[in-house]
Amino acid sequence: MATTQEQVSLRRRRRRRWAIGSLTSWNALAHRPMLLLHAPPHPQPAARSVLVPTAQQTYYERAGALHVHTTYSDGRGSFEEVARTAERCGLDFLITADHGTLAPLREGKEGYYGDCLALAGVEISCDEGYVLGFDLPAEFDPARGEAARVLAAIQAAGGFGFLSLVCDPRFAWRHLPTNGFTGIEIVNMGTMGMRRINPPNLLRALIRYRLGGTRHAFALLARRPTPELRAWDRLTQERRVVGIGSTDAHARLKVFKGHIPYPSYEDSFSLMRTHVLCLEEATGDARRDAAQIYEALAAGRCFASFHVHGEARGFRFFASTKHGEATLGEEVPWEEGLTLHAHANGQEAVFRLIGDGAPLATFRGRFLEYPVTRPGVYRVEVYRWGQQAGPFCLCLRPWILSNPIYVRPAGATVPTPPHEAHVLQTVP
Repeated sequence: MATTQEQVSLRRRRRRRWAIGSLTSWNALAHRPMLLLHAPPHPQPAARSVLVPTAQQTYYERAGALHVHTTYSDGRGSFEEVARTAERCGLDFLITADHGTLAPLREGKEGYYGDCLALAGVEISCDEGYVLGFDLPAEFDPARGEAARVLAAIQAAGGFGFLSLVCDPRFAWRHLPTNGFTGIEIVNMGTMGMRRINPPNLLRALIRYRLGGTRHAFALLARRPTPELRAWDRLTQERRVVGIGSTDAHARLKVFKGHIPYPSYEDSFSLMRTHVLCLEEATGDARRDAAQIYEALAAGRCFASFHVHGEARGFRFFASTKHGEATLGEEVPWEEGLTLHAHANGQEAVFRLIGDGAPLATFRGRFLEYPVTRPGVYRVEVYRWGQQAGPFCLCLRPWILSNPIYVRPAGATVPTPPHEAHVLQTVP
């Protein structure tokens, strides 16, 4: 049977769509590859042989794991075992979040384990969802209740709260509260697991496990958390909202009526980390260093990294003006000449700038530099690629998710997260 001209045209269109869908350029997201067909709204900066300078303020970066469960609730390891594991994995700090209990705090478990500072938070069940409470006194009662009441109680006790499992397939919030919380989990590895587990991915994980071990297999979970980022972008249009990355580590996985010891704490700590930029260097004093970590988290001076895709220490995102600089989580009044800068400590990557929830521009190289022409909420997503074919980057992998810089109209003020400065409360 002869092929008609219409059939030939249809096949050409299909081949063209396949090619566009198969090649990923530096303006593409990992979960939906596409070819860069349009220029960004502003011209790309000229290539330079030097990196942009770091911010004028000196910050002391510490990388840690948030939302870790122990035997005080449904985790597999004791508080001490988990803390020592975190220290072996090179973490600077660890914050546990066992269900409905602050027993580790009351029993004096907090402190340094080697070079890792282990702290105790709590995960509280609310009628609408789950809340993480940090920097709370030992006598705090983490009882279940309405989210507004729980968040108010956390705030009254001197702590601060994060909404957990915001878009989880099982435990997603029915509706998000409008205030009373400092931030949300933009990454929860438990949620990522539920979202990614299916027969094809299980087969891929088995092949990866045989080739590279558990870390290589669980790297399949390190994908862009699109639903959480959309919710976060909507919230930041109203006020400052901090985003954190959580491991939600249990070191056990329920299978039918039993459990298997995967992913281990080591696997979880290699997948996701939250980096905080503290104002003081670590002193070895647990109370003082914990206060620095809590202050940085509450202020939004932090970013999340998929550690399985590379070491992210040294990443910086800041805005520069003629009068100074602003970094993650901070506000800066818009003025002529305001420029956003980002770099990943000299590593080549794909920098994707997001403004008010929409992609603005993409830069491939060792740094990002973008002149801001209007007020808005700006954040950066950084990607690494698996392979390269000419000018095309294949298999982009999400690596770093920054907190926003809030560029405000001159003279404008916007509500800030509650409790931006915190002091560690411990039992004498």
